[in-house]
Amino acid sequence: MSNDTETSEPSWWRVGKYIGVAAVLAAFFFAGELVGARASGLLVIAQAYVLLSVKRIPYGWEGQEPSGYITGPFVQVLSTLLGGLGAAFVARPALMLGLFGFGE
Repeated sequence: MSNDTETSEPSWWRVGKYIGVAAVLAAFFFAGELVGARASGLLVIAQAYVLLSVKRIPYGWEGQEPSGYITGPFVQVLSTLLGGLGAAFVARPALMLGLFGFGE
């Protein structure tokens, strides 16, 4: 199996995640750490949405075929927790930066 025949993410997300990371880096560099943390939260929320819409999460070694997929209600729980983490970064960026060791 090749990576093109069996993907676990939409085709637009392959480019979108790189654009999102570039936007987060630009936000940190040009607008400051609070705006960068909020941009990070938006990117994490977008990733949670993609995982929730795909309904499966691959796992295994990087660069190899996935060993398997997490499916079912566990994907919904993990996506909800990931979305909550992103929402916390958007709502309280100073607190979240402090929790992760980047704040004052």
